[in-house]
Amino acid sequence: MRIIRLLAMSVVVALLSACSLLPESDPILVENPVLRVYLTHSADDFERDEIEEALRALPGVTEVTFLTSQQTYDQLKEGLKGRPMPEYIDPENMPQVFEVRTTDVDAYTALRDGTARAQAEALPGVDEFVFQCLTEAECLERAAETTEPI
Repeated sequence: MRIIRLLAMSVVVALLSACSLLPESDPILVENPVLRVYLTHSADDFERDEIEEALRALPGVTEVTFLTSQQTYDQLKEGLKGRPMPEYIDPENMPQVFEVRTTDVDAYTALRDGTARAQAEALPGVDEFVFQCLTEAECLERAAETTEPI
């Protein structure tokens, strides 16, 4: 699953760079950032419902959307914009994901940097919380972290 997230992050950084969206200063890049909560492949319906309920209860959360493995695959394929999908990636090995939106960037930052999410992260069925980078510096730092050998 780490390879899939590395590929997704590479696509995001490439798209930002190609579109010249990275500004010279360090302002917020995204007005409505998205938290992605990746589920384990073994997560069942009960665990998924518990995770959704916990996410909805987090402070500042306005929307929680569930994506099936097929929908996650389709998003990645769309993000590649016509480039070939690696052969080892198919809908069956893509994770189920919750996309979480907050009232604003301040609520998102409070959720990312605070302790309120700890209980949701510890729930059975949660693999990882992935917060979207908000500034150029964050995006570049994450890109540097993902260039380690696999």
